[in-house]
Amino acid sequence: MSIFPSKLATRQPFVTKLLTNAVTRGRLCHAYLLSGRARSDKLEIARNIACFLNCANVAAGNPDDACTLRINADSAQKVETGIFCQNCRWIWDGKHPQAWLTLAANEGTKSGKISVEKARKLSEELAKESQYVRVVVIEEASQEIFHRPAANALLKTIEDPRVRCVFMLFATSAEEVLPTVVSRCQLLPLYTTDSLGLSLNHADFSNYDPNSVKLAKELIEKYIHRNDSQSLSRIIESNKVLSELVTDQFTTCDLVDLLIGIEMQRLSDRAVLNPALSGYSTRLIGLAESTKEQLEHYVSFKAALETFTIAWWRLACDTVSTGLNQGAMRVTAQRDVNMHGSGGR
Repeated sequence: MSIFPSKLATRQPFVTKLLTNAVTRGRLCHAYLLSGRARSDKLEIARNIACFLNCANVAAGNPDDACTLRINADSAQKVETGIFCQNCRWIWDGKHPQAWLTLAANEGTKSGKISVEKARKLSEELAKESQYVRVVVIEEASQEIFHRPAANALLKTIEDPRVRCVFMLFATSAEEVLPTVVSRCQLLPLYTTDSLGLSLNHADFSNYDPNSVKLAKELIEKYIHRNDSQSLSRIIESNKVLSELVTDQFTTCDLVDLLIGIEMQRLSDRAVLNPALSGYSTRLIGLAESTKEQLEHYVSFKAALETFTIAWWRLACDTVSTGLNQGAMRVTAQRDVNMHGSGGR
């Protein structure tokens, strides 16, 4: 089962599966850092977590009847909360006095930063007992807003809260956040699709040119997971060929989507259930999102693509060297080749 509505789970399959697994197995972390550009999805994920953890139906032993699983609207549309239990209704509306807490800069302040006083008050509030699971949202966790003095006032609480509590911090990238904060969080990069909108849930490459799909699969299946200098040379050569496919209709961001989509679909649910694969997938999605952000700032698409694939190769090799079963990944790859063929559908 998923603890998230189907439309959100479709947009963010990796993060929603990982969090569902953590909640249902009782392994929820104290703090998560949600990175990426999908801002509305971050807030929706936090709301769904808070609702599920405090839902009257779930508490009564009916997790499949969780209020938020009835949501059919997209994140941009207004959710009708009249059918929710009181806790879920208050949380979704941002009005629950204990289960939904936020930390933000005071409006109209000159500094635009979160004050140390507000951080300390929140820490004091979280020291009090409550019958609810507190979800604390910091919508802007970059060090420009959540600066060192305010962060220091909360670090101990983030790392080891005295009560049932989950911090959900938002940032465009982990690099924007203080390292002392990042080290206390599990990083969850959210994915944004580009013009061709490839889903990470389904191996549907129908919007892609078959030759592009074939070349992308060859790059991943033959070279990305091989730790030798020849593979690196072939990756650089493959980049040159892939770069020639980029057009106004098939952008570099679309190409990054295609590469990540193929890899995530090869890994399937193993990316969530296997800790080594989960960490690998998290870093890979974060790397892809950082590349897309660079491209938006007019970085050369050839340079961005080469940097991305080389960094990916190093990540894959490091993951294998730290205990990832490379053979299992190749079996998964071969299974997908047999199912879908080497070209696009």
